Amino acid sequence: SKVEIVYNLDFRGGWHDGSPITMNDVLYALYMFFQWASGTTPSDTYYTAVAGYAIPLYKGVKIINSTAIAIYGDYWYPDPSMILDFYNPFPTTPWYLYAAMEKVVVDYNQARFSRSAATAARVRWLNLITSDDTKLIKQALTDMMQSGFIPKALQGYMSASDAVGYYQRAINFIDTY
Repeated sequence: SKVEIVYNLDFRGGWHDGSPITMNDVLYALYMFFQWASGTTPSDTYYTAVAGYAIPLYKGVKIINSTAIAIYGDYWYPDPSMILDFYNPFPTTPWYLYAAMEKVVVDYNQARFSRSAATAARVRWLNLITSDDTKLIKQALTDMMQSGFIPKALQGYMSASDAVGYYQRAINFIDTY
């Protein structure tokens, strides 16, 4: 690869529901990117074309420890800050919310991540601030909590009881706000 970037991530603070930000959030965000951008056809259940252009530029990811990750790739630009930004692994959404969103889209078939996909499937465009979609997210969180679900991308990185705690905090947040 042309570049190797080691990100030493600062996980101080937390998510909206009080859950800590951890490497699991980074890993699941990367999973979502690769899974949803690398579908073979637009009819692939796990596909959205939004980020597909970047897939060939990633060559590898290595977890160094609980706060550091190395990313290898072929994107290069004269300004190093542009490269750092391109590969920035810091998540904007907690893993358990991504997992619930994915459940609503794939398992429930009630929404899609993009307007065009929602229009084509004749379902809603997933919107995390509308009450109808929040109810769907809460149902997905509840289903995952009751089954002790750990997403495949995070198996081996957390226990079912840890996952249940994240789901419960998110449900409490939805119930409160």
